[in-house]
Amino acid sequence: MPRPSQPLSSEKALQEQLCPTSVVYLNVGGCVYTTNLATLRNGDHFFDALVRHSSPGTSAFFVDRDPAYFRHVLNWLRGSRSLPDDPSVLREHLEEADHFAMIDMRTAVAQRLAFPAPPNE
Repeated sequence: MPRPSQPLSSEKALQEQLCPTSVVYLNVGGCVYTTNLATLRNGDHFFDALVRHSSPGTSAFFVDRDPAYFRHVLNWLRGSRSLPDDPSVLREHLEEADHFAMIDMRTAVAQRLAFPAPPNE
């Protein structure tokens, strides 16, 4: 006898509606960035929660932050671990990492601030 189907959890329903390669649009302070669902779901941070708790099928989000630094945040989510050398820019990155609850980025930025890269010869 076949088993009755079990109800899908909201997370599983979302995953079925949006495959990991689904395109997601992030309007950050008026600048639109395009990425995929897997990039935003890669970790325990603001973006993972944003996607998990959104209505199924939602593919566009507004994020009220300065787009000048968001490129670095999105690249970090994509796997790039390069950081600028300028301490004032690093402090801005630290604020963004705190805001988005990106612990690994925050740790890397804090370490760079504590131990700056040696100057190029």
